[in-house]
Amino acid sequence: MSPLARRIVTVALLVLGLQFWVLTDATLRPWHMYVLGLALLLACLPEIPQRLFRGIQRARQITPRTRAITTAVVFVVAFSYLTFTAHRQHRVLYPKYHDNQSYAVEAQIIASGHLWLPAHPHSDFFDTFHVLVEPVYASMYFPGAAMIFALGVIAHLPWWVVPILIASGCVAMLYRTIAEMVDGFAGLLAAFWLVALIWFRHLSSMLMSHPVVLLLGLAAIWAYLRWRREMKLRWALLIGVFCGFSAITRPADALCYAAPIGLCMLLDLRRAMKPFARLLKTGGVIVAGAAPFLLVQLLFNYGVSGNVLTSPYRVYLDRDAPQLSFGFHKFDPSQHPQSKLPQKQIYHVTYNVGLIDLHRPELLLKTWFDPVYGRLALILDATTPVLLLTPLITVGFLGIGTRPRWALFLIFPLYCLIYLFYAALLRHYTPVVAPALILLGLLGARQLESLWPALRPRFATFCAVMIIGMCFIVLPEMNRFQEDDPFPYPEITDARENIPANPRIARPALVFVKFTPLPGQNVHAEPVYNWDAPRIDDNPIIFAHNLGARNIELVRYYAERQPERQVYYYDRMTRSVAPAGMVADELKRLQSLPPTTGATTARSTTSPATAP
Repeated sequence: MSPLARRIVTVALLVLGLQFWVLTDATLRPWHMYVLGLALLLACLPEIPQRLFRGIQRARQITPRTRAITTAVVFVVAFSYLTFTAHRQHRVLYPKYHDNQSYAVEAQIIASGHLWLPAHPHSDFFDTFHVLVEPVYASMYFPGAAMIFALGVIAHLPWWVVPILIASGCVAMLYRTIAEMVDGFAGLLAAFWLVALIWFRHLSSMLMSHPVVLLLGLAAIWAYLRWRREMKLRWALLIGVFCGFSAITRPADALCYAAPIGLCMLLDLRRAMKPFARLLKTGGVIVAGAAPFLLVQLLFNYGVSGNVLTSPYRVYLDRDAPQLSFGFHKFDPSQHPQSKLPQKQIYHVTYNVGLIDLHRPELLLKTWFDPVYGRLALILDATTPVLLLTPLITVGFLGIGTRPRWALFLIFPLYCLIYLFYAALLRHYTPVVAPALILLGLLGARQLESLWPALRPRFATFCAVMIIGMCFIVLPEMNRFQEDDPFPYPEITDARENIPANPRIARPALVFVKFTPLPGQNVHAEPVYNWDAPRIDDNPIIFAHNLGARNIELVRYYAERQPERQVYYYDRMTRSVAPAGMVADELKRLQSLPPTTGATTARSTTSPATAP
């Protein structure tokens, strides 16, 4: 492509990016104007752009040793900042969402040396979201992320430490990858860009699988860069390990990283001596690296479902989220969760049904390309600090060029292709694909400065200041309206803070939790999880559903096995706690009540004044 043609195409892509910004956002807030004004001012002043450009060039041209040291520094800085901002915002640093609590249960089970445990004899009392209580007790999720979280359980670390270590590793590995693919300065910008994403920070202190698969995917890309340089089998083994680990963490997202790496490796092997023999050796080593992890998944599948090819994830969806599994399903209103738990029934009707009904082939164009509510707009909005950076992303297509860059970029279109078949694509999913779009944004900046050599220092200064400034203004320390976790769940606060901290709540305890299916009850918050110990009966405070007259079954069970437990009743609607005495005393009281009034009397016990 001639220089003139390249300039024309660049301008056209800039206009395309600006049009996308206009259609999706088109909002210039005061702080956006300040950043743009500062970038323009510094770019237009005499001598300043040349001085800044010389500094940028020095940051770009670094030695491998400097790059390794900088990777460690980036990790420490990211860990320090993510820890600081989480505590400064007084974020909840223990599991509170369905997903978090399910992973906490799974981490405890794995830390005990198991992938699943036998079902509790009274499993109905512990039926909850994203957890299987029959035929065994296990999380629905793939075990990869929980295997890492289990290390924190074994080390007795607070729940937030391992997630922030993982998130910091993501930042450091993104720096390392971009620094090798583009340059050292671009690596620093990429690290800052990732930290500036609210949904990355949102996940950074949570037990979630997205940062884990992001870290493993970036590690696989890094191993591919090593293999491409030397084509030694040890790097192929590492690629297999990282891809195998990510496959049992989030299989669909893992494929987005593994497939481009595999394709690029096939193309690279064409230049090797005896390519077919090298292909067989390399492929065999990759499979050997991935095999132990895949065997863990097959074992998990068999232990939970009885079929090595049916995952616990699929079992749970078929049972309690019908028609939400991979693929397109014609909405059938007669299908409901098999669970009798009213929370799950309400959740399915109010949340799942809408996703299923809208996930139809004839609606895909609207689902993906609606300028405001489409998935493409959602992905770009969630993976950029501000959508004003979109023009840099569109221009970045011209700078892909090398095969490693293609390997990282292809994550994005493959991600979009795979998620065509999923009814849900939420904002907190998107950090997995963020590196591809960050790469495009940084390549776009490089593309602009290379088109007009005489103006290169000015364009480099403008782009660098704009990217840094836009990342800076969205940090919660700079924007008092920015909250990384703005969702308050008072029921979870009661269960995990107020009840354990209440001096009148004796341990060990059994807390019956009452759910009232009335407007105002939040089905996205569920306190009935037991993740302080792997086995339900070993938890110091056991949370169980209040099943009315059936409560006597669980009280009798603990009266026979753990007579020292105290019984309490917690009402999610009123947030009150009522003591009922020792399990033996509560058993006598329930046995003395008429069958038709036992449930009502037990649930309407007056709450003590000290109840949270």
